[in-house]
Amino acid sequence: MLTDAAIRRIKPEAKSYKVADMHGLYLLVLPSGGRYWRLDYRHDGKRGTMALFQRGGDRAWLPRNG
Repeated sequence: MLTDAAIRRIKPEAKSYKVADMHGLYLLVLPSGGRYWRLDYRHDGKRGTMALFQRGGDRAWLPRNG
């Protein structure tokens, strides 16, 4: 499970990459430094990805904290 401190330590790289959290939830980190929460899911045998929100400001708000 990603904590606020762990998210703060994540740095952008040359290519976009995912940092897994749990149950299909992950943080997408872009080379520009943008961080976006995404959720992978399956429905009726088809895979989907839901864009939840962007990490904002100085606080890496965790989606499960409400």
